[in-house]
Amino acid sequence: SPKRAFITDTHVLARHHDLGYEDLLSVSVRRDVVSKLHRVLEKQGLRLDLVDVDHFSAHTALLLNYTDLASKYIALVGSKSDRVDISLVRFNEMESFSYYITSSTQMLIDQIATLSKKTDGLHSILLFGANLDEELLADIRRVSAVHVELLNPFRNVDIKNSLPNMNDPTSLSYRYAAAVGVALRES
Repeated sequence: SPKRAFITDTHVLARHHDLGYEDLLSVSVRRDVVSKLHRVLEKQGLRLDLVDVDHFSAHTALLLNYTDLASKYIALVGSKSDRVDISLVRFNEMESFSYYITSSTQMLIDQIATLSKKTDGLHSILLFGANLDEELLADIRRVSAVHVELLNPFRNVDIKNSLPNMNDPTSLSYRYAAAVGVALRES
């Protein structure tokens, strides 16, 4: 690809000073996609300050790793520290996207409970996000009317650990859903 075809951002996940390396997350988005979005918004008198592609990239990870759910109606839920992103996906097509501001984990739990009980025909909920843990997952499962699982973006990805002593990235795979989704995009 051309040298400037992508906008890339990196984030250090963990530093291993004693071993001489860092665990690094690198995410890229095609520059032409951002440019098109910028032009559309500019025509409407709006300014683009931030591109948040994590939910849509997680959707890519979902499509490529959960082919068994292709005929199901599911909710993809991205949990962040201050908001929850929800998309409803039917036959692999995203039908809707919405987000809700949350100021506590209880608000997140309540939002998912409502989603599970009031969305007719919903088969299951797949969660991803850095702030999820086993306790929160258990609380969500207690209130949900449908099956809830953590999105595993490595489900159909062959992982080779090339660095010695590297932590297994699949152990907290739901935290990497967006990054893996970006990496798996073909165009």
